[in-house]
Amino acid sequence: MIKYKAFLDPLKEERWINSVLEQGYKIKNKTWTGAYIFEETDKEYIARIDYQDKFTLKDYEEYKMIYKDFGWQLVSGNKNFNGLHVWQKEKSSDENLNELNSDIASSISYFKRIFYYLLSITSIYALFIFIIYNPENKVFLTPGLWEMQSSLFWKALLFELPFVLLRMLPVILLIFMIYTTLTTYNKYKKLENNKR
Repeated sequence: MIKYKAFLDPLKEERWINSVLEQGYKIKNKTWTGAYIFEETDKEYIARIDYQDKFTLKDYEEYKMIYKDFGWQLVSGNKNFNGLHVWQKEKSSDENLNELNSDIASSISYFKRIFYYLLSITSIYALFIFIIYNPENKVFLTPGLWEMQSSLFWKALLFELPFVLLRMLPVILLIFMIYTTLTTYNKYKKLENNKR
């Protein structure tokens, strides 16, 4: 079974993957387009997404070996691309063995890395939006729309509304990305404050 779903938030992607795995599947592969290939299994699997960057080849091999020693299988990720790694393993009855980051310090480090990952993507996208988006453009382009009367006004407004939403989509997406980044930052700070 092949499933594709686009995510900006790696934590939401992880939850989605695990919801599919709970239905009796395991991940066979993840394609370069982001599509997941699942196969049926009679065992329970769990997946985790980790974000790591700035690896030397030696450090990367050590990183993979540590998780393999604990039974994790690398499904997707490499040291050169975006730093996101998808791991899976058979689900254990011990919940600590189902986590990549089992202590508070490593969880804080994980959320910090995810936050900086999202911050970099959001910053690049915001720069892109500010370069191409012209605030001088009107949102509604129908001439005389606001002077129209009763039913003609409502027909024209409802006709143009989908086009307005399409024109505003990049800005709406930017707002969503900022929200996701701030949510991850709050999770990171909450864990950091609980550690003290």
